[in-house]
Amino acid sequence: ERATMENSHVVISLYHQRGRLYVEDKVAADWPVSTGVEGRATTPGQYTVLEKKKDHASRRFGVIKDGSGRTLVGDADSRKHKVPAGAEWVGSPMPNWMRLTDYGMGMHTGAVQAGTCLSHGCIRMPDFIASRLFELVEPGFVVRVTDCIEPEFPAMDALEAGAPFNAWYNAHRALQKEIDALKKS
Repeated sequence: ERATMENSHVVISLYHQRGRLYVEDKVAADWPVSTGVEGRATTPGQYTVLEKKKDHASRRFGVIKDGSGRTLVGDADSRKHKVPAGAEWVGSPMPNWMRLTDYGMGMHTGAVQAGTCLSHGCIRMPDFIASRLFELVEPGFVVRVTDCIEPEFPAMDALEAGAPFNAWYNAHRALQKEIDALKKS
């Protein structure tokens, strides 16, 4: 409720496959995301929202359907697949689209599987958070995409009771710290 354009920002952790809304430098929301798969990775960096559209469809990724509505190409890329005569291009839906780059990376409502990269490079979020962020952000809103563990995500341990994924992650991270300590000794 206290979030504004001036006192808030989003951090997307590629390592954790999590997103966070920070309000006055405190975690106000934490959610799972699915970012780009290998070969189509989401690029770390600091971005600002360039535009937003409530109902957006990808011009690059989608399906090609014939005249009767049957799918000809299920994972079509407009740079690789030509639409034959009598067929049509149907762009992948990207509701609550918040563009971060001129080359097509953005945040939007989409299928998310906790801890798993699934997208063509965008940041997919559950609708419950994407729709709320869509209402909050305007062009210029700051979004940091990072592949670091610390200090960008300093409070992961405090979230262990928040969701099954967080509990799993903290157990995994504790084990990884033990392994790293053994490697150093």
